[in-house]
Amino acid sequence: MNGKVKMIVLISLGVLVALGLTIATQLFLRSTAKKVKNSIKTTWDNVYYDYIKEIKELGSSKAKLPENMKNGKISFYEVDGIEYPIMNIKYESDNKDYSNIYYINKDSNDVGVIVYENTDIEMLYNKENKDYEYYTHTINNNVDTYKSLKDQINKELGKTDDVKQYKFDSSDKNSFKEKFDEVFKKIENKVQEYDFDLNFDLKKIKNMFTKYSKQLTKITKQITSEIEKMIENNEFDTNNIDSAINAVESKANEIEKIIDNKADEIINSVNDITTNNDSISVGSYNIKYGTYVGADASEGINLVLEKDGKCTYDNKPCTYQVGKFDFAQDESTKGSYKDCLIITSDYTYHLYPYNNSTLGDGDINSYTYSG
Repeated sequence: MNGKVKMIVLISLGVLVALGLTIATQLFLRSTAKKVKNSIKTTWDNVYYDYIKEIKELGSSKAKLPENMKNGKISFYEVDGIEYPIMNIKYESDNKDYSNIYYINKDSNDVGVIVYENTDIEMLYNKENKDYEYYTHTINNNVDTYKSLKDQINKELGKTDDVKQYKFDSSDKNSFKEKFDEVFKKIENKVQEYDFDLNFDLKKIKNMFTKYSKQLTKITKQITSEIEKMIENNEFDTNNIDSAINAVESKANEIEKIIDNKADEIINSVNDITTNNDSISVGSYNIKYGTYVGADASEGINLVLEKDGKCTYDNKPCTYQVGKFDFAQDESTKGSYKDCLIITSDYTYHLYPYNNSTLGDGDINSYTYSG
């Protein structure tokens, strides 16, 4: 789920509904939706890509990553009040868990980093402040500490000296829950994680940023559109903050499910793999079993299609099935459903035939049959 959009909508709803300002709520939400649409930028992905590229060229110490790191995961968060998404790299080193949070200084395009130990990022509703925010959650000696992520980054940028933090004794679970629930409500916030290690392939990293940036744009447009519809239909009970918050959360979760599980949600029909001895029927094309060599952003990556729905992608085992997928690049091309191969490996890939010997995603990845 796009955390930034979700927080903006819920913050505005929570604060204004609490004050009972029905008309102001509607006007503010409409204004917020327009601002979110107009604020979508893609320059941040290039900044992070160049930064990671330097890690490859200059060594991991630049990014404060140890050479012995393992089980790395990279993810992104849209933090309300921070211009660009933050990048989080989680990893293990010397039997300890770490999180490196990276942020962009919009004035210089420099990337800064904060290193945390035993820390997760969580979205919480603060009942005292009546707002939604990302917090770092650090556990140390039976003390759980929650700090505003926005405040920590703004402190690093020299914009504030005040960092909100809350401490709870977690030695007694019942007491901890009671005190935590007095201040916070935890919000489920699924974030897409990508495998990451110091032997990463730059082409894969570039592909990851490109896909995430496009996904962010689509999700933002989808959510703001749905929220505006709810406003028009007066679906918010502005006299009851809990009811209103639940209504927005329900809608946000519904949209999240549609987008995050798009492959399952939008496949109108799944065709059985053909029993033809040498090819797979995908729409009007016959795709042969064998090796497909990657080009463009997929250069150096091979896809090998075997019989019975098995395959190999980038030397890793995978499975595939024939289905349909919306290959729209933006709102104007929404509804561009095509027959395609749905390939499941570390991630899910959707490739449709350009002809009988070439598969691609209609964008930066393509694969040509080589035998």
